[in-house]
Amino acid sequence: MTERRAQYLRAHAGLRLILARYLAVAPAALNFIYGINGKPALADAALEFNLTTSGELALVAISTTAVGVDCEMLRPQRRWLAIAQRMFAPQPSRHWKRLRKPSGWRCFIRRGRRWRRR
Repeated sequence: MTERRAQYLRAHAGLRLILARYLAVAPAALNFIYGINGKPALADAALEFNLTTSGELALVAISTTAVGVDCEMLRPQRRWLAIAQRMFAPQPSRHWKRLRKPSGWRCFIRRGRRWRRR
């Protein structure tokens, strides 16, 4: 079994355990249905969930209403400044350009979402 397949199985097994605990049922008792695009849902419970994975990370969101979640494992990008200049307003791009590379990359990740896109 590949490592990627093992990560997939761990994430989905973990999801099943978490949902079972929320619903106070055995994990094997959960019934899933799948939407048009393959998104799973519980067949007989008023509980919404979303699972996302990235590398070895897995994140689950659970709610009584529609919910979505996303996670991304951060990998340093060589072209982060070019991405910032293309995607964000001039002010934050100029700020990042003045920073040294490692601290600029961290700033880009932490603060990039705050600034509006062009």
